[in-house]
Amino acid sequence: MAVNIPHDPTCRKFELFELVQLHRPPDEEKNYKIDNILKLHGHTRIRTPPYMCELNPIELAWTRIKHLIRCRNTTGEFSINALKEATQEAIKSITEEEWIKYCQHVIKIEDNYWENDQLLEEVQPLNY
Repeated sequence: MAVNIPHDPTCRKFELFELVQLHRPPDEEKNYKIDNILKLHGHTRIRTPPYMCELNPIELAWTRIKHLIRCRNTTGEFSINALKEATQEAIKSITEEEWIKYCQHVIKIEDNYWENDQLLEEVQPLNY
C-alpha cells in the first residue's frame, strides 16, 4: 500500500482522486483483514451492494438497538459511560430469533427485487 504520496496541497478533489486511482492496488492484491479471518474459519464473505441498506440485515438490528437506547434515555442526559452501557445492553438484547427474522425480511426484499427485475426485462421500449 502506498503511503505518503507526494502531492500539491492545493490539489482539487478530482486531482486527488486521480492520484488515489493511480496508486491503489489491483483488485487481486486487495487484502482485507476481516476476509482473512472469515476464510480462516471456513466462511465466505458476501458484500451487499453499496447504498442498498435494505439488503443488509444489520441495518434492521441497528434500528432496533438505537430504539432501545432512545427508550432508555428518558432524561436526555447521557454520559459517555451511560451511553456505552446502554449500547452494550441493547446489542446483547438482540436475540437469535430476532436476527433470523431480520435475515428472512431481507430475503423477502431480495426475492421481490428479482421478481420485479424479471418483469422489467419484459417491458418493450416505446417507439415514437
